[in-house]
Parts: sequence; structure tokens; C-alpha cells
Amino acid sequence: MILLYVVLLLALACARFLVARRAGVLERKYSRVARAAQEMAAQPLPREGNSSRSDPYRSAKHQYLLGQLVQKRDRVEGRYAAWQARSERLGRFSTRLRGWEGRWVPYLLGAADAVLLLTLFALFGSGDVSAQLRQVLESVSSRWTG
Repeated sequence: MILLYVVLLLALACARFLVARRAGVLERKYSRVARAAQEMAAQPLPREGNSSRSDPYRSAKHQYLLGQLVQKRDRVEGRYAAWQARSERLGRFSTRLRGWEGRWVPYLLGAADAVLLLTLFALFGSGDVSAQLRQVLESVSSRWTG
């Protein structure tokens, strides 16, 4: 009766695991890129020989590379935030669904199980389906009234 409910919980758990794993990978990538950008921003510009002036081309190249790293960091941060939000949303949904145990969702999915079972009986020729359906309905109604 609770087969679909258990399958739904299992599918949500697998999806949450995969999404959380992806968020973890992106978190590590973000920390690596952010650390590289921080290190590049903190390092001083190299000077040519004994000159006290810095080379404007090296300075421009340094700023360009730093800008590229910052853009990459921002892209990775956006992807990480999106995947983390998905993971948290899936976690909240699966927790709520597990909390509905004994409420309408398992019973609704139990009814879907029964309909699926009767459909399988009808498709594979298990005899007179209407008689079996009548017998199931009588047993269910006897439990409710009795």
C-alpha cells in the first residue's frame, strides 16, 4: 500500500544526495578560485630591474588577469548558490514529506497503488476484474463501517 510513498521518498533522497554532492563540488571549486583571486590581488606588482617605476603594461595585464579571476569567481559563486538553494529546498521538501507519514499523502499514494494493481490485473488477464474490484471495495467498506 505504501509502495509509491517509499519509492517517492527514495527518489527524493537520491536526488538530494546528487544535488548536495554537486553543491559540494562547486563549493570546493569556489573556494579554490576565490583563494586564487585573493592571492593575486594581494601580491605586489613586480618591478623591472632597479627601476622605481612600474611597467604600465605589466600593471594592465595584472589587472586584466585579476578581473578574469574575479569574473570566474562570481560565476562559480552564482552556480554554487543556485545548487545549494536547490539542495536545501529538496531537503525541506523531503523532511516535510517524511513528516506527513500517517496523513493524506501516504493514503493517497496507497490508493494510487491499489489502482495500479487493479490495472495490472486487468492488463495481464487475472480473471474477472470487476468481481475482484467489488471484493476489494466490500472489504474496504467493511473496515470503515465495522
